[in-house]
Amino acid sequence: MNNVKNFAVPALLYLILASATAVTKAPWCDEAWYGSPGYNLITKGYMGTSSLDPASTTWKSVRLTGIDRHTYWAMPLHFLATAGWYKLAGFSIFSLRALSIAWGLLALFCWIRIAAELSPERHVALVTGLLLACNYVFVNRSADGRMDIMAFALGSAALAVYLHLRERSLTWAIAAGSTLATAAFFYASERRRVGVFGPRDPHFVPGPPLLAIPSPLVTRYSHVGRQRRMGRLYHAGPVGF
Repeated sequence: MNNVKNFAVPALLYLILASATAVTKAPWCDEAWYGSPGYNLITKGYMGTSSLDPASTTWKSVRLTGIDRHTYWAMPLHFLATAGWYKLAGFSIFSLRALSIAWGLLALFCWIRIAAELSPERHVALVTGLLLACNYVFVNRSADGRMDIMAFALGSAALAVYLHLRERSLTWAIAAGSTLATAAFFYASERRRVGVFGPRDPHFVPGPPLLAIPSPLVTRYSHVGRQRRMGRLYHAGPVGF
């Protein structure tokens, strides 16, 4: 009963605040950029960012030849998720934001579970959920048609699953946590966006070594590979996502 209460009350508060924000918040350019590849995938069969001008030289100071047909500037999993979501909920800015709200609900549940796993005090999980549910940054990001909250939810799920499984099977805990953490990187490449820090970061907290194995590989792919693709492959023609 306490577990249900610990989630239900914060979830209700979160849904009210996030929904109100999604309905009243003005649209902005990032939502057009992140929303169009999935729409193009289900309507035209290719994942281009048609909301950006291929001839533009103002965005990142890079000529964007081919961006209306192929998308390199962000990780692909978000676009695939939005494509499937549009099939179910239709295409609109509110459906795009609703997907983010759903991922935020998962993130909220994960942090309630993390608090419950780390503290024997029953009220800690409830307080954690309430604080997160009314956090401005969390609610605002959850009402955005971007990939941030999806990456955060998967990163949070990695921690929650690891904590839940570690005493039963450390192998399964590491495997499941690593899989979810890796999936988070294919939503957003920046490590800080999913709550993962490297040894040189001031906020680095040591954890199970194997849990971080995918991180350098994915970070290498996303930062170095993406910059190479943006600077060169836009000019190369019909290749890409």
